[in-house]
Amino acid sequence: MKKALQLIALTLFTAVGVHAQEPVTDSIASSEPKEVEFFESHKVTMGETIIMVARKYTVSPQDIYEYNKEAIHGITAGQQLLIPMHRSLKEKKKQTAKKQQPEQRNDYVEKTDSIPTQVPQE
Repeated sequence: MKKALQLIALTLFTAVGVHAQEPVTDSIASSEPKEVEFFESHKVTMGETIIMVARKYTVSPQDIYEYNKEAIHGITAGQQLLIPMHRSLKEKKKQTAKKQQPEQRNDYVEKTDSIPTQVPQE
């Protein structure tokens, strides 16, 4: 009987110990800031394709498909598409340019007396 109670107590303590610690979420574990999402609406005109729209906004067709699941089967004139502008190549270039500010350089030569004023003749 004593061994049965010990086994039950051990099982309960083990089960409680497993659930005592909360899991770490991705937002806490990740040190990188999350990408801010912003979109632009595009109305499809007659003859436009996903590739044409993607090139217009400098995003990939896969980015458009990700936010417009119905476009996978084709698009029609008058259809509204969400364009993920946060994935635009232009936007990425702007953000990269802001992060990579050029260093200020002071490349200049000071005037000194050590430079010869006459060229030796041979």
